[in-house]
Amino acid sequence: MFPPGEKFFYGNTNLILLVLVVEKASGQALDDYVQEHILDPAGATATDVLPDGERMVSATTRKQRLITPPTPIPGAGYGLGIFDVRGWIGHNGFLPGYESLTIYLPSAQATLVVVLNTDIDYKNQEPSTLFGDAITRIVSADHVFNLPAQPAAR
Repeated sequence: MFPPGEKFFYGNTNLILLVLVVEKASGQALDDYVQEHILDPAGATATDVLPDGERMVSATTRKQRLITPPTPIPGAGYGLGIFDVRGWIGHNGFLPGYESLTIYLPSAQATLVVVLNTDIDYKNQEPSTLFGDAITRIVSADHVFNLPAQPAAR
């Protein structure tokens, strides 16, 4: 779409491709592969897909995930799968038919989770982002989760 480092654009395409590669190479569904090769060896018995409490992620990696360099989007940083939007850290996502937003505001020890059964943009804005904006305007007026509209990456 443009030379590296010139602009910022995020999409879930690589995640979907990774799932397909794992399933093709292993001959297993992703959840079965993760269970057999990651969760069982780690002794994770109380989860279906991801380990509880990030036990498989080192303290160093957890710290690195919270480093969110600035992006061209005002007030937003993005690092290793985690963004920081005016103090709210977390991630959003979508697949056909739904969207989600999970963010945490450390200064208030507040967590916000939005799950919607739609993926239809409203005025070129993701519905989960609009909900995050509206809710945080009420609960954390000094830290509003307000990402500007970005072109859809679906």
